[in-house]
Amino acid sequence: MPPSSHHLPDTCMNLTVLTPKKRMNSTNLNSKALNFFNPDLQSTAPHSHRPIITITYAQSLDGFISLRSSQTILSSAESNNLTHALRATHDFILVGGKTVANDDPLLNTRNFKFPDSDDLPPSPRPVILDTGLKIPVNSKILTRQPIIFCGVDAVSDPQTLELRSIPDITVISVAVNDSTKQLDIMEILRILRDRFDCKRLMVEGGARIIRSFLKSRLADFLIVTVSPRFLYGGVHITWDGEGDGEEFEPGEVKKVKYEHFGVDIVMLKQFT
Repeated sequence: MPPSSHHLPDTCMNLTVLTPKKRMNSTNLNSKALNFFNPDLQSTAPHSHRPIITITYAQSLDGFISLRSSQTILSSAESNNLTHALRATHDFILVGGKTVANDDPLLNTRNFKFPDSDDLPPSPRPVILDTGLKIPVNSKILTRQPIIFCGVDAVSDPQTLELRSIPDITVISVAVNDSTKQLDIMEILRILRDRFDCKRLMVEGGARIIRSFLKSRLADFLIVTVSPRFLYGGVHITWDGEGDGEEFEPGEVKKVKYEHFGVDIVMLKQFT
């Protein structure tokens, strides 16, 4: 006789089942988000040559961060609150031009308040890496005084004049690596620290930029939200679809911890 659908096989009796907790009120959720990462962030000593860097992203259970053809929202409301708390404790936030073009984000702190305040905290200043200055001129992020880093050729291209003429944006050209065709990250970090006094930088995407930071061992914190959903394909955070992959650790691990935010599991990994 087949087992009842309500009966677990003996091999499953010791499994721990994670179920979403009752939704917390906003004050408690804000406190929980801060307590998860802020003591470690605040106690991290500054670097002399670059900002403190937090890399963060959400992924599906099978390791994808989005579908290729459309914007994909993976985070629950609770883990999204954590993302906004992270933004509130960093003074700059970095994304790529493709993320701006595909998602049209604001990258603000609208879903978070510090527990002792009724006001929204300041949002981090956006930093956009856009080699060819191809982001749409009607992007919402351009209303937030972004700093846009591009390749040297882009600032003399007549087709980028409209974007470069938008008020309150700062366009800075840097060298492009001949082999990777990517902007010089170390030069960008030096400019952010020395010219703009950037102390804490949050890197939020996309996949190519996150891979570049990890490969360059430029992470102090890695915070990954794992959604219980499957995407069965799309954009993978570390694998570009070629080769067999490799075992790689982007730094010496100091601490790893986990927390349940809604239906998601969030991992914090701190490097020395």
